[in-house]
Amino acid sequence: AKRVAGQEAPPVAQPAKGDKRFNDPAWSENPVFDVMKQSYLLASDWLNGLVAQAETVDPVMKRRAEFFTKLLTDAISPSNFLASNPAV
Repeated sequence: AKRVAGQEAPPVAQPAKGDKRFNDPAWSENPVFDVMKQSYLLASDWLNGLVAQAETVDPVMKRRAEFFTKLLTDAISPSNFLASNPAV
């Protein structure tokens, strides 16, 4: 909200090191794309963390769930869609 109002605000979420999906400067300079990026990063980190914290699950099933959750969260990244990727 501060960025939309023209104020400076530190990012709430940052991509992991080596994550090249959000390298284009427009992801940070444009407030709309910045919100999309940070919302996606927060949601995907939360979901992946939720699965990783499961304790009473068979280890093999947990690894499968972590793998498929990572696939899902990577697939729904805004960088994968024409309308939500400023680099395209």
